[in-house]
Amino acid sequence: MVCPDQWGLYTPPNAEVSEDTPQQTITVPAKTGDVEIVDFTVPGAPLRLDFNKTFLRHPGQGQGHIVFTTKELGDGAYVCQFSE
Repeated sequence: MVCPDQWGLYTPPNAEVSEDTPQQTITVPAKTGDVEIVDFTVPGAPLRLDFNKTFLRHPGQGQGHIVFTTKELGDGAYVCQFSE
């Protein structure tokens, strides 16, 4: 089984505001998406990687989000299984 996860930053209210940590919010990593590949089936596909978050800039002419289709993810899982 292959399970690619997608992560981002989340800024919830700080539940532990104190004199030592006066910030009203905190920034923490959080899982924002995942795809589970089992027996070459991909129920969570497609996997979309946001261009801005990946390259830290806006896309240029002819550029856009990175999208892995069901077939691409299944083919990748097949290659990974047999390349070990």
